Amino acid sequence: MTLALPDARYDDDQHVYTWVEFGIELSLERFIDRRGRDPDIGCELTVTRKNPDAVLMVGRRLWLGGGARAQISALNQKDDQTPWADIIEQACGLSKLRRREGDPLIDESEIHLTDDDQLLFALRPLMDARQPSLYYGDGGSGKSTLTMAMLLSIATGEAVLGVVPELRGPVLYLDWETDRVDFRQRISALKRGVGIDPRVPAGLFYRAEMGAITETAPTIRRMIQREGIVACAMDSLGMARGGDPESADATLAAFRAIRTLRVPTPIVDHIGKNTKDKSASFGSVYTRNQARLSWYVQGAQEENSPDLFVACTNYKRNKIGQQPRQGFKVHHEMNGDELLTIEITKTDVRDVPLLKETLTRREQIKSVLMENGAMAVRDLREWIPEATEASLRTHLNNAKGELFTQVTEDGSREIKWAVLSREYSDSDSFHT
Repeated sequence: MTLALPDARYDDDQHVYTWVEFGIELSLERFIDRRGRDPDIGCELTVTRKNPDAVLMVGRRLWLGGGARAQISALNQKDDQTPWADIIEQACGLSKLRRREGDPLIDESEIHLTDDDQLLFALRPLMDARQPSLYYGDGGSGKSTLTMAMLLSIATGEAVLGVVPELRGPVLYLDWETDRVDFRQRISALKRGVGIDPRVPAGLFYRAEMGAITETAPTIRRMIQREGIVACAMDSLGMARGGDPESADATLAAFRAIRTLRVPTPIVDHIGKNTKDKSASFGSVYTRNQARLSWYVQGAQEENSPDLFVACTNYKRNKIGQQPRQGFKVHHEMNGDELLTIEITKTDVRDVPLLKETLTRREQIKSVLMENGAMAVRDLREWIPEATEASLRTHLNNAKGELFTQVTEDGSREIKWAVLSREYSDSDSFHT
């Protein structure tokens, strides 16, 4: 039987075909490639019928190269008036061709950008407006709380982190780490921190996760489309990856799945124990490469104190300059063991004694010079005794003309150093 071509809709790893004359829709999704001596492309097949509406098959494994006898037989038992063999053969051929050829060419002049497309940040400067943003650090550093605060800000428009979000709308939190109780307690406390009644819906959705993101992405994507979700957080990548953190294949597969969500994705991750390199999270180098923004998160808290001080250092960025270090004071108000309120305020990392050890040497030099004015190197060393004069000169000279400048006083030959301009206190990222 010769069939007319069906109506086709392609959405990343989901192909949907509709034969109007038969009232039949086939959905092929969750594609996998089988390599080796017998290569093929596999997918999950779902079949629905219109008028009357009925689901005839859900999630059956189908290989595009052939071997659909069992599926055809099962469908014939439910409806023997529809040419199932021809329909499935046509769908397999179209999907195989689509997988091989990919998206069609587009003339760049025909790519029309919306106002949202022009955004660099969903929440400046912490979250990219379209691509994955990574927040990694030790346990207890405040990564998850900050991520929840970012989502709450986008959902409500409130400046939860001291800045008004540039993106607004419903958000989704995907949780591999804890449970709905922990999430509800922290979100309620964050709501109270900005004066929102926890009982009032804020457009913030939650979903507990168990499987790898490569398996659940199609379902999550449909939820995102149905609810109009504009940002989707993942906590954490190690659990969501579903494989060895050092594996390039598992990491790349996870990020391919994340990209199919088509919304900005803040992702929580961890850092290796005793690692000296803080510029990347634990695992494959492709984790750092695939993220648009990467922030190293450090936390410091005195024993029995309700205040957690958090420093966020930007180590990776695309299209934009390196972003200045961000500091936050996270205040927890408790009633016994009950968490009542979380209030977050911006702070300067240099003003927090507990976080001074997180400052780079360049930051330390700048902080001392801004507080005391121009200084000779030998005097500067009195403020930073753990550094040698030679190392201080190296840092000063490396940033000469960019951050620091040499000055001399009238009648003196002694060279002193000063911060080039106070505007750097807001714009410099402090990295050497």
